[in-house]
Amino acid sequence: MAKVLLRVENLKKYFPAKGGLFYTEKGILAKASVIHAVDDVSFNLFENENLGIVGESGCGKSTLAATILLLYKPTFGKIYFYDKEITQLSSEELRRLRPKLQMVFQDPYSSLNPRMRVKDIVAEPLSLIEKNKYNVTQKVREIIVKVGLREEHLERYPHELSAGQRQRVAIARSIITNPKLVILDEPTSALDVSTQAQILNLLKDLQKEYGMNYISISHNISVVSYMSDRIAVMYLGKIVEIGKTEDLIIRPKHPYTKILMGSIPLPDPKRRDYMMEVIGETPSPVNIPTGCRFHPRCPYAKEICKVSEPNLREIEDRLVACHLVEEIEKS
Repeated sequence: MAKVLLRVENLKKYFPAKGGLFYTEKGILAKASVIHAVDDVSFNLFENENLGIVGESGCGKSTLAATILLLYKPTFGKIYFYDKEITQLSSEELRRLRPKLQMVFQDPYSSLNPRMRVKDIVAEPLSLIEKNKYNVTQKVREIIVKVGLREEHLERYPHELSAGQRQRVAIARSIITNPKLVILDEPTSALDVSTQAQILNLLKDLQKEYGMNYISISHNISVVSYMSDRIAVMYLGKIVEIGKTEDLIIRPKHPYTKILMGSIPLPDPKRRDYMMEVIGETPSPVNIPTGCRFHPRCPYAKEICKVSEPNLREIEDRLVACHLVEEIEKS
């Protein structure tokens, strides 16, 4: 059995809401308290496996990524990296761990220091652990070629590069320390379609060469399915379904997953096996519905969905958080 690389247990990340008022389900005006960005998330990532995380904008995907890397301090829960809990590490212990856990951000322009040359941007994380400047310089030259750029690009500033070139620089910076896990937070959403394909293929090639694991985060299911062995579906701060990529796309079980998969454009819409109508808007992460948080929009919802929140449970080949899966499968 494959070894667990990353284990996330009951992870929560709440942010204080800055004032404001909202209406509860009963129409009562109440004061905002906290934003439930990530609300009790648990999953395992195994060695030599890629995990995709999908969901609507605002569902908590990026916050989950930042919390896993401890860019945000968790409100509650534990994170284990190779069976070692990392949520309570000291600043020095965390600094030593950083090279093994890296991230590629969504916007390559805002994630790169505009006042630094490419050579300094790429070298910065390595220079923290490698004091030999010659070794750092040689590694930077090597890695910049690996990501499809030329050595002459090392002397340029980010604004002198195209969006695709900037993202290649960001990828070079993330892999120069030979990380074991790289989180890809919408790495192609700011790029045109042809450049997206180049970047995704580059990431796959680099993975084969360096033996990294990816967690790919996106609202684009096509991108996540190309990069991932398993997919976790998030809704309003929680994971509602986890399964193998091909099975989950072909046979989604959770009603929300069915809606997501039904939104993928097909050349021939008549070929789609299922289509569900979305009801209403996504609730506020400040005012979480009672019971199943998807029940206000779910066409299958029953009374139990309004009063009891379902936990992830094993159904056939995956984990699903829904009271009515078996009933929906028979209908």
